[in-house]
Formats: sequence, C-alpha cells, structure tokens
Amino acid sequence: MYNDSEIVERIRNLLEDELQELSYDIKVRCVDGHVTISGIVDTLSEKSKIEELVRRVDGVKKIENSLTISTDGTFTDKEAEFEVINKLRKNPELNSVGVKVEGGTAILMGTVDNAKVKRTAMETAKEAFGIKDVVSNMQVKDAGKIDDITLTNKIVEELRNHGISNNDINISVDDGYVRLSGFVNGRHEMEMAIEIIEEIEGVRKVRNLLKTRRDE
Repeated sequence: MYNDSEIVERIRNLLEDELQELSYDIKVRCVDGHVTISGIVDTLSEKSKIEELVRRVDGVKKIENSLTISTDGTFTDKEAEFEVINKLRKNPELNSVGVKVEGGTAILMGTVDNAKVKRTAMETAKEAFGIKDVVSNMQVKDAGKIDDITLTNKIVEELRNHGISNNDINISVDDGYVRLSGFVNGRHEMEMAIEIIEEIEGVRKVRNLLKTRRDE
C-alpha cells in the first residue's frame, strides 16, 4: 500500500501525463488516503475528468473535489445557455434536448431514446463555458412497459453476451431504474457494463455503486 506522499506523486504524474500544462494549476493534498484536489479549471467537464483520473490511482480512498470553475466574470446565464445549445446541436441524437441555465446550472429537458443518450447530453453540457453544474429533467422514451424481472434477465443476458460475468455484480431494478453494486475487474469493465445497460430498452437510469477489485 502506498503512503500519502507516494499517492500525491502518482496523482501528479498521472495528471501531467493526461492534462499537460493544465495540471500545473491543480493542487493535490492527501491525508490517510483521503485526497483533496483544488485549483481553477475552465469547464465542469475538466473538473469531472480530473476527479475521474484521481480515482484511478491506487491507494485513494476518498476524494474531495474543491476545484473551482472559472468564468472570468464574463459569462451570463444567457451566454452559457447559448454555449450549451450549440454543443447539443452538434449531435443529432440530442436534437430533442432543451436547456435553461440558472445561476450557472444547466437544466436539461426533453425526451431521449435511452439512458445512454441522456448521459451523453449531460456530459456534453458539462463541456460548455460558464456551466458550474448540470441537472437532468429529461425523460427516457417509454417504448412499452417491461417488468422488472424481465428487464433484470435482459441485463444479465447482455452483460454475459459481452463477456462480463454477473457473479459478483448485484443488479436491482425498480420500475426501470437500475442499481448496480458489487465488484468488477477494473474501470474499463465497469464503464463497459454501464454503457451496455444504458442502451437496453426499458432502462431509465443506471445508478452505479460498483467497485473495482482493488477497492476490496
């Protein structure tokens, strides 16, 4: 197990490799495996990406993301709203998504085909300048009611078809809302499982509580 100084060094090396000069403004502190990251970034997307990178480092038990999103005082809500709309319209799948920005928070509305498109819309909004948070009021298109047991069986089937065993994955479905817990072999398998499930007809949202083996 790595000590706090080694964890900080590994985080800094990873950030430098992935972010280059952007990493210079990021401060990292670690106490007993609890990591605090601070500094200034341009977008919510960058803030989320940095947290995800830190989460990959062995020895990190908990993360406090204190990164601040800089707007330089130049972005009004209307301007940020226009930024989000422009980014959404570049993806034809997101044409049905509308947005309203209040106090730097982008509120997404509309009906989308599946949970994956819903997540794509949220990630796209995070890339816009002036956005500090993203809230979803989007609905997933109802293609016909699928009971929870049938949907659970379909999830297991699709995971196994893609080479992911559900032996250590707990799947709970309630009215199309899927909750995942248990263990997977790594971050790639976790992300792959979520993407597969989000595309299944009848899935409205996926709540991910999965852990990788190193978290045991």
